[in-house]
Amino acid sequence: MSAKRKPAETSTHAKLAYDTSEWQRLLFEIRRDRSKAVGNAILQTSKVIEEGLVEQEDNKNAVARVRSFAHSTADALGTEVFSRLYNEPAKLDEPKCPRWVPTLHEALSQLPEFTELASRVVGDPDLAAIASASMMRAASEQLADIMKDEDQNEDFDGDWDKLNDPVLDENGEESDLPTAVDMMRAAMRDAAEKANEEIVEVKSGLSGLSPGLEVAPPGYSQKEDTGRMQLAEHLMSNKRLRDVIRRAGRIQRIAASKKRVRTTDARTEVVSIERGADLSRVLPSQLVGLRHPKLRLLTLAKVVERSLLQYALDGTEVLGRGPMTVLLDRSGSMSGQPHQLACAIALSCMQTAIKEKRAVTFIGFNGGVCSVHRLDEKRRAYRVDVDTYTGRTRGETALGGPADIALELVTARVGGGTDFNPPLKYALNGQAADDRSDIVFVTDGHASASSSVMAELARRREETGMRVFGLTVARGSITGAMREICDEVVDLKNHDDKERGAANVVPRR
Repeated sequence: MSAKRKPAETSTHAKLAYDTSEWQRLLFEIRRDRSKAVGNAILQTSKVIEEGLVEQEDNKNAVARVRSFAHSTADALGTEVFSRLYNEPAKLDEPKCPRWVPTLHEALSQLPEFTELASRVVGDPDLAAIASASMMRAASEQLADIMKDEDQNEDFDGDWDKLNDPVLDENGEESDLPTAVDMMRAAMRDAAEKANEEIVEVKSGLSGLSPGLEVAPPGYSQKEDTGRMQLAEHLMSNKRLRDVIRRAGRIQRIAASKKRVRTTDARTEVVSIERGADLSRVLPSQLVGLRHPKLRLLTLAKVVERSLLQYALDGTEVLGRGPMTVLLDRSGSMSGQPHQLACAIALSCMQTAIKEKRAVTFIGFNGGVCSVHRLDEKRRAYRVDVDTYTGRTRGETALGGPADIALELVTARVGGGTDFNPPLKYALNGQAADDRSDIVFVTDGHASASSSVMAELARRREETGMRVFGLTVARGSITGAMREICDEVVDLKNHDDKERGAANVVPRR
């Protein structure tokens, strides 16, 4: 990878065939130095150019000069490919470069797949950098054959139309055989097709990690912050993370269906007629007697007896409008698919919290509390330092945002035994102590809680209306402990396998 250069020291930059701006150059330079994929693509292209020039160089002592030229040319070419994806720059009127550079650019211009790719990443420096790496790698694989053509190494005269002239064979006739340029164009077409698919998947994954993350950052914030690009690269290389995000979308439907329940407190929908004395709901015909001198006492007697006919109202309301606490089992029995499902539930809960502007805390546990992450109502993210044995908070570290929490949750290791007491105690002493809070308990159910913890849960339910939702994997809903702890238990294995609503809903005993 090329050596880092401070942006403040970059006053001018090399231009080959396009008039790239200093801003575009700066955006690319920062990402080149922080992305392994982009840096390696430049290095690979530089080596191909160097080898091609060394073969043509009579003076072998000029290798160092050739190496420097090859590197600067590859870097400038990468900047131009990036700029064409980020925001198409104008062609230079008098380009000073070998003919093969505009030949490569013209090949890109002729690909509808490249045009489509540019439309997907326009104005997005992170995704444009990732896509440019794919295109540079594809071009470099064919570049050596093109550079063997002596005409391609001559300085370009600025006539772009000549680049489209047909290739003639030794008899002066138009050749039907594929040329090195044809081979490069085919390679770049394949690369552009693959990059289009990857960008679509990466955008979906970024949205799954944190809603809105799929959109390019605004203005000046594009300059230094490359965390989003690194997350995107992680999504491209980590199939497990992509699978977890896909599962999260399906699990979101379960979480949404559990948040609304029938309740007489909502009082928004007439469902029947009942007897009572709520004058706001009494049938008008029942109150007519108040205006009749002989029926007035009889009507008042019915009010006292609460025997007037009135509308019975019902409705739905959203439960748990307070903070959310998610307990994630990370014991050894959760390894494999159960852990993936648990991570998917966590991402789903995070999306819900963000949409509803609620705080959410994620507590990872095995035999004790092994990790705590917190996201507040303003989407500020923190990693909480917790003593594994005492459960006491020792401090917290600010993270970049929701996506950083999601990435740490998904990449966390599993192992050890299981004890429900530490995470429940930590939750009950934290955000779950607030009114109308939700606790989402994600586990395979292979443990139990002490009588003191159960008593505290019962008290919180009675005093604050707190609810505990159990989302179990590996048929954890059959365990007695989960039925005692949770108001409702949903076994996610059945749901994930059969794609049906809230399968195996088990009420609390």
